[in-house]
Amino acid sequence: MIRNIIILIISVVIIYFGAISIIHLHERTIKKWSIEHKMKVKTIEHRITIIGSPFNYQSDGQFIYKVSMTNGEKWWVRTSLFGNDYIKDK
Repeated sequence: MIRNIIILIISVVIIYFGAISIIHLHERTIKKWSIEHKMKVKTIEHRITIIGSPFNYQSDGQFIYKVSMTNGEKWWVRTSLFGNDYIKDK
């Protein structure tokens, strides 16, 4: 019984830190993209759902971010394994 609880706790911790490392990886990708387009990131907000975003869907393994640039522009980014979608907020 105790053994199963310990295995469960360890599994949850591994999954949690894996998800955090993926989110940080995508944030670094967004920052690289902004530098390539001569912009600088002010803030990056990770979004859980598509509510309020211009995207119509979010598949498994995709993350949505609201990115504010220092020049006042706001961008929505949907990241995935095969590529990212960038949409400028109106």
